Amino acid sequence: MQPALLHLERRQTIAHKAGRTRDLLARHGIERPTVTGTGRFEFETASGLCTELQCGSYIFMGADYGRHL
Repeated sequence: MQPALLHLERRQTIAHKAGRTRDLLARHGIERPTVTGTGRFEFETASGLCTELQCGSYIFMGADYGRHL
C-alpha cells in the first residue's frame, strides 16, 4: 500500500474515533461543541468534525518544548 494512502486511512481512523468520543460524551450529558484540529486544514475540513483550528501553534510550542528537553 502507498504511504499516502496509509496516512489518509490513519487520519480517517483518528477522525472516526474522535467523533465517536464526542458522541459518547454527549450521550452522557457532556456537550463538547468545540473540537480542535491540529491545523492541517485539508484534513480537518474533510473530516467534518473539527470546529476550530490552531494553525501556527507549532511555531510557539517548538520553542517551549525545546526549553524543557
